[in-house]
Amino acid sequence: ASQIGLIGHSLGGFVVLMNQALDPRFNVTVAWAPLVNFDPQVIPIIPSGYEDYIPANLLNSTNTNNLLIIMHEDDEVIAFEDQAVVARDLTNCTVFRITEPLFGGGHQLFSDVVIIESIKWFENYFFKYEKINGPIIITFLVNYVIIIITLILLVLIVLTLIIYTSKFFPYKKEGLVKPMPKITGKLSKIKDRAIRIRKILQIIVYIALFLLNWEIFERAFGLAGIFLASLNITAVYFIVKIILYFRKLKKQEVKFDLKQIWVLIKSEFQLKYLFFAVICNGYFITLY
Repeated sequence: ASQIGLIGHSLGGFVVLMNQALDPRFNVTVAWAPLVNFDPQVIPIIPSGYEDYIPANLLNSTNTNNLLIIMHEDDEVIAFEDQAVVARDLTNCTVFRITEPLFGGGHQLFSDVVIIESIKWFENYFFKYEKINGPIIITFLVNYVIIIITLILLVLIVLTLIIYTSKFFPYKKEGLVKPMPKITGKLSKIKDRAIRIRKILQIIVYIALFLLNWEIFERAFGLAGIFLASLNITAVYFIVKIILYFRKLKKQEVKFDLKQIWVLIKSEFQLKYLFFAVICNGYFITLY
């Protein structure tokens, strides 16, 4: 009964901090990126009247034993100074600060070091020796592979849904062009292959830019960043479209007119396409 410990991550970290403070049977606690200090009006995870159970209002040096907090200094969800530092100041606990970039972001703590330090903390206080069961060999490689496969599947699912939905929003039909006679031969096959490879590379680059744009805005602005990332893509699209339009006018030696820009924007900004874009955003946010 003396070897009872707790470990929790994020909101689970909040739970284990609360329990170890209220129940003296828990002798060792490890909290990963725990929620320590927050406004219940902003983060309504506890009912009214239970504010005293928020760790920042509950923890002190007398009701906390052998506490280790592991947190990334650039946690994108909660601030290191508002959580880990506050807990340390209240309890004099040990804080293990992660500084290197982590796959999946700072809050997820996908790292061998996090798991190894947690095991060492429990072994040291339960058995007075960090390597009682031999060297700790753990790898997150399998987790990384699964995460990458999952991300690829999510992208493919989103693209599949977008392609299927696009059937209900037909684009304007172009005039029928009489197909040119197909030239066969070795040189023609090489050109066709080069065109296909170029198109494949373009698709890969576009997808990479899309994901990078989403990742940057999501890291900077959270969930709202997904909408802002979409607006950014729209703005970039219009800028590129206008630049190409100016080049076309210059090539055709046509005088610039603001009315032409308005006609261009109006031709691109149609309600059905906007509705289609909103639906596609819905797919992405839902799967996210």
